[in-house]
This record gives sequence, structure tokens and C-alpha cells, in this order.
Amino acid sequence: MLKVVVFDGGFGGELFADYVENELAVVDVIRVIVWRSLEELTKSPKAARQIAEEALRPYIGRVAVIVFANHLVSTLDLRYFRDKYPEQKFVGFSFPEPSTRNVLVLATKALHGSFAYHSLMHRARAKVKTVDCDAWVPLVDDAELTEDRMRHDLSSLKSFTPQSIILAHTNFTDVKSFLVKIFGPHIRIEDGYKETFRELLSALGFRGLDGKKCE
Repeated sequence: MLKVVVFDGGFGGELFADYVENELAVVDVIRVIVWRSLEELTKSPKAARQIAEEALRPYIGRVAVIVFANHLVSTLDLRYFRDKYPEQKFVGFSFPEPSTRNVLVLATKALHGSFAYHSLMHRARAKVKTVDCDAWVPLVDDAELTEDRMRHDLSSLKSFTPQSIILAHTNFTDVKSFLVKIFGPHIRIEDGYKETFRELLSALGFRGLDGKKCE
């Protein structure tokens, strides 16, 4: 049976691993979720790389694909891992391209402050507003993030009215219902799950599947 590793620091990685298991019964999903390192994994690009490399060392070269269900590692270090370990296939978590005129990105400070992120947003043909939501990450994992807290943290948007929201942290997919309540039923929310699943299928050499359960 093909083995796929899903690496992350919290709930988002668990959820993506669930999607893979639901879609691909022929794949053995190994969850490498470094819960105790969640804060470091979120705040520091250098620490994120070190944590990922140490946690994944036992699996590199021994599994079919390793998926980084973590935007910081995916955006900043995917090339590093592919160059250093050419014998291993890696898939990074997709960052959806802005698809509307006004786009809100919910990210972390480490990702928001990176050159890679700014290059991506510079290419976007959209007005992009980024809100750093580092404090949400542990609250989601502990099921303590409330709608009131989200409204408070997003109050700085003032007159900016987004047409779509990009979730630049896998944990944030768990609060989609709150975002719909805050911004209305017509808001488009993109989390990268479906596109990442498609990239995984390609890396595995699978055809004829499209990841409908990842909608």
C-alpha cells in the first residue's frame, strides 16, 4: 500500500489527512502532527524548517509522498526540501490565487512578512488586504475561537468589503461558518484543500479522481 505523510502543527493537518483517507482507500496516511511545536512552527520560518526536517527525517525516502499541510513551510521551503532530498516527492499546501477584485487574506505574521508572500500578492490582479491572525491558531486547536473574537480581530477592516477570503493557515478552514456569518452568504472562501489534493493525486500518478469530497 502506498504511504503518504501529512505534516502539520495542528488541527488543519488532521483535517487534510481525513480528506485523503476518505478519498483514497488505497493509501496509508501517516499523520506527523507536531502539536507541541505549533507556536514555533507558526512564528519562525527558520524554526519551521528545522521542526519539519527533524520530524520527517524517519520518512524521507521511505514513503510515496510527503505533504506539507503548512503554508509557511510550503511557501518558503518547498524548493529547499525538493533540492536536498531529490529521492522524495514533496507536495506543498497550495496558496489559492486571488480570484475576485477585493480579497481578504487571513494569515500569520511570519508568512505575511515573507518575500515569497509579497511576490505572490504583487502578481495578483486584485486589491488585497491581509490580516495577521496568529492568535487564532491555538484557539482553533482548542475549539475556543468564537465568532465575537473573530469580529473583534477583523474590525480593523473598516470600509474594506471582501468578495473572497483566502485562508492562509490550514487551521482556519474550521471557522468557515463564522466567516459566512460575518461577511454574508455570498462570500467566497478558498482554503487550498482541493487543489492540494489534486497535486497529491498527480504526485502519486493517479488519474480519474478530482477530489469532490474536498469541496
